[in-house]
Amino acid sequence: MTKEKIGSLKLTYNHLINIKLWLMYKVKTDNASIPLLLHGLQSRTRNRMLTLIEPFIGEFETERQKLIKLYARKDKKTKEPLLKEGTKTYDIVNVDKFNDEFSALTIQEVIIDILPSTIETIKGIRDIFKTFDREFDAEQGQLFDEVSEKFETIK
Repeated sequence: MTKEKIGSLKLTYNHLINIKLWLMYKVKTDNASIPLLLHGLQSRTRNRMLTLIEPFIGEFETERQKLIKLYARKDKKTKEPLLKEGTKTYDIVNVDKFNDEFSALTIQEVIIDILPSTIETIKGIRDIFKTFDREFDAEQGQLFDEVSEKFETIK
């Protein structure tokens, strides 16, 4: 039995990472995280969406780790990337080159096939985004608008 494709949703890795954060946290900063609480069906829809996008986020994380291994200063013995002293940030040797390649990675498009088994999840996320009660700064607001418009095209 083949899965009949209904349509597709074109997003970037950056979109997917932010969708995950938006669906998991009402507020997320370096110092605090307030989880996003959803009721019943909305919570189940969120969990299904996170399951749907997790393989793509895994691909992104694998590519990000490759970039870190390529551009970070390495321990002489273990050859593992080093963190900057006293931080949780990798010590990148060629920051400009790393940033260029990382930026290119984040805007890489991902196509999510919409199947009969996933259409209700996609529509459910669309509906959650329509009534989202969250504050965004200008940059996040623009990104949220882009993502919402992509979900709104799904009928």
